[in-house]
Amino acid sequence: MSHTRLPLLFLAFILSSLLFIAPMLASPEPPAQPVEVLAPLGLGEWMKQASHTGHPLRAIQFLDEQLGFAAGDGGALVRTIDGGVTWTPMNAGVANDILAIHFFDAQRGWIAGSQGMLRYTVDGGQSWREENLLFPGAFYALSFLAPDQGWVAGENGQLYHFDGQAWTQQPLPTSYDIYAIAFANDQIGWAAGDEGIILRTTNGGASWTIQTLGGADAFYGLAFANAQYGWAVGAGGVILATMDGGMNWRVQSNPADDDLRGVSMADRFTGWAVGDGGTALYTGDGGVTWLQDNPGVGFDLLAAAAPAPRQAWVAGDAGTIVRWQDPRPTPTPTPTFTP
Repeated sequence: MSHTRLPLLFLAFILSSLLFIAPMLASPEPPAQPVEVLAPLGLGEWMKQASHTGHPLRAIQFLDEQLGFAAGDGGALVRTIDGGVTWTPMNAGVANDILAIHFFDAQRGWIAGSQGMLRYTVDGGQSWREENLLFPGAFYALSFLAPDQGWVAGENGQLYHFDGQAWTQQPLPTSYDIYAIAFANDQIGWAAGDEGIILRTTNGGASWTIQTLGGADAFYGLAFANAQYGWAVGAGGVILATMDGGMNWRVQSNPADDDLRGVSMADRFTGWAVGDGGTALYTGDGGVTWLQDNPGVGFDLLAAAAPAPRQAWVAGDAGTIVRWQDPRPTPTPTPTFTP
């Protein structure tokens, strides 16, 4: 072998070695997020359900995948115990628009709405007790942690707290209308409303601080998966998200620019946002991506309820209620090896 070929062979050996070693020296790929991928958009099943009312439905709540309530204008209130296969009208005893609801079970619940209307039932709506807070404006939002721990908010920055016995006003540092409230526990909560205001409390509502202002003309919906992860949706299709309890809010990309009226998260990854013109947006990755789906209705959608990652309901104008369901069977968890 000539002296000329030896360096060439040696150089080839070095290059091949580097090609082998380089992948080992590269930064490892970050672990995948533990996100359950649901049915691709357009492959989920949308089914319109008969609500037996033509009034706009502005609030919807599901306690599980069977028991749900929806309410709206003109005192409209309906209930299902079979996942919406049948909806039964309930007598709310008022003609006020019902703008917010919160039920604890099939028997006990609250409704709130226009002209300061605030009522509760303990017998499944057979009878109602009125709470007169001497407030003539509209109540837009309810949030309860338990039957003896709740809040109601509305026009002109009005906020009241319930301790199981009585309602007490809590001052907010704003007179803007509040359209949404959410509490993660008995101390930490948020409120959002006109002029893009978002406020936070860390002492059960005794005091509040403004976290952001002007991020949208208004925020109409709030959803928090826990004390850290939350979303706010509003006018112009704006979606904000926080991963640190609201210390920082980031805009999330939205393929639609219609006003968003409501948002519901089944967990910190999976949820729905709905709005004008039948807009329905789905995320399976905490809002990193929001994908637009078609529920098959052209009416404005005003509220959403996602009690589980594979099931959701949306409600809106003309008594619209539509259910979305992932048709695939629930996957069997993959066993993990623990050394």
